[in-house]
Amino acid sequence: MNKKNILVALVLILIIGGGLFLFLRKTPTGEGGPVSNINPFGFSSEQNVERAMPQPTDMSGGPVVLATNESGAVIKKITATPVAGFTFLGTGTSTSLRYVEKGTGRINDIGLINPAEVPVRVSTDTQSRVVLAYFLSQGKVVIRFKENDNGTLTAVFSSLASTSSSPSKNIPGTILAFDTTAAGDKAVFVLQDGVGSMITTANGDGSGAKVLWKSTLQDFVPQGLTKTVAVQTKASRTSSGSVFLLSGGVPQLYLSGASGFRANISPDTNWAVFSDYENTNSPLQIFDKNKNQRWDIFLATLPEKCAWSKVRSEIFYCFEFKGEFLNLPDDWYKGKVFLNASRLWKISAKTIQEIVLADMSSLTEAIDPTNLSLSGGDRLLGFINKHDSSLWLVDLTGVRPLF
Repeated sequence: MNKKNILVALVLILIIGGGLFLFLRKTPTGEGGPVSNINPFGFSSEQNVERAMPQPTDMSGGPVVLATNESGAVIKKITATPVAGFTFLGTGTSTSLRYVEKGTGRINDIGLINPAEVPVRVSTDTQSRVVLAYFLSQGKVVIRFKENDNGTLTAVFSSLASTSSSPSKNIPGTILAFDTTAAGDKAVFVLQDGVGSMITTANGDGSGAKVLWKSTLQDFVPQGLTKTVAVQTKASRTSSGSVFLLSGGVPQLYLSGASGFRANISPDTNWAVFSDYENTNSPLQIFDKNKNQRWDIFLATLPEKCAWSKVRSEIFYCFEFKGEFLNLPDDWYKGKVFLNASRLWKISAKTIQEIVLADMSSLTEAIDPTNLSLSGGDRLLGFINKHDSSLWLVDLTGVRPLF
């Protein structure tokens, strides 16, 4: 046999032997299937073990929902008790929440290191039939709106300087709409003035009022900014709209739009997120005031579901909702539909960069976020779920900022 034939025979022997070895050997699992997730550096007793996250309970005994995202964001349900309004107190790890219970008007504080802890009652004062609440002066003042039998609202001012009592008084006048300034140091009232209205800034109790504008119309929505106040016509799918800045004297037109127009302006007024349903390609857009340009954002949401950063003026956060709805924004304002959140986005109005911070798909509860508010440093994003007025947080502490 020549050398060539010997070499061919050796190759055939190796191939046949290797095949028999693979055919006859037992699988390591003992179940006849392949082994997955083998640790090449040695076996660990913790490998492939699904850890159950401790499930705290809220004040009513129900579970507090915790969902951790790959980004590091954690979604938390703070309380199932219906909430009329809330604010953040303190900074860093000492941040806490002060909130008003819907209906009873009770005011509570809760620490955020352990959301399951029992809330601390801030005041013995209660107000029945409370539906809305706003805090001013870093949580030291609260205005609670009570619903009357005829559907109107009565505004009640309370000072929370003392934890043992909170003297309260009604704010006179018919309040058509309300907001606070971006710093939370002043209240913004739209008050009925005969058949028209007047827009004023004032202290929480209505004192120190300064009239910014009087109008023959009443359907205005205010937004308190840093150095000025914006007022805009109420959004409607059947009409166009405009937003004006009231910095003294004649109102200055800031932005206008067509069907469904509503704007959410950055506190420094350099940017705005606004809706315009005649722009079918992108109902949500960004307005750059300095360049007088508009940019499309291909995101299913409303301006009210966005909150401006407290760190960088051009950054904002938005909840995207699932599904498509034909009669927005009217049906959402009137409570005919819920716009359930699917994802939370971080967006730069300057560079149009976008990133998903949180995915809501793992939650068992549907969330329609309203009354969005950020804590100092953008560490926490709080909101009230429109479904049941429960209070929720998205903890962004563990998220690595990419822009």
